[in-house]
Amino acid sequence: MTTHNFSTEDLAKSLLDKLDRTNIFPPLLNNPETFISTLSNLSLLRPRRPPNAFLLCRKNVQEEAKRKGNCNMRVISKVTGVLWKDASPDEKKVYEKLANRVHEIHYKNISKNNKSRTSYLSHIKEVATSNPYPVPGSFSTSCSSFPFDRDNGLLFMRNNNSGDNKYNNCCSKY
Repeated sequence: MTTHNFSTEDLAKSLLDKLDRTNIFPPLLNNPETFISTLSNLSLLRPRRPPNAFLLCRKNVQEEAKRKGNCNMRVISKVTGVLWKDASPDEKKVYEKLANRVHEIHYKNISKNNKSRTSYLSHIKEVATSNPYPVPGSFSTSCSSFPFDRDNGLLFMRNNNSGDNKYNNCCSKY
């Protein structure tokens, strides 16, 4: 059995020869709505950034490569870099306009969903600050107050069991 060791360069050259450049410049996929990611609970915390012009070009190269039967992402990235480097400023400008439109739609959706993001974050805060274990009323600690020395970063604990108000214990924040 023989194994073939093809380099990424060789595979990229092969794919570059197979691709129909007219489906990439100008972009065949040019609907900005298709490039907007859907919002989920995780993306409400930190929404993803919209893709830039190069990433939109890469998506078009990926779709064209898929039509030709090649789905190796490393090779697709290499081919996209070569095509982008060789593209004229006018060809790149089409992708930049598309990226600007995607950017506008993305941030309009983010501001529209900001209300749900705020309510989601307040719900998370409520859950985090709620006490899952109720403390019984008869429970008492031996250290009732915790004065903090900000200059030295020390926490002093007053011992109520001894009867005097001296600070017996000292804990450093370090």
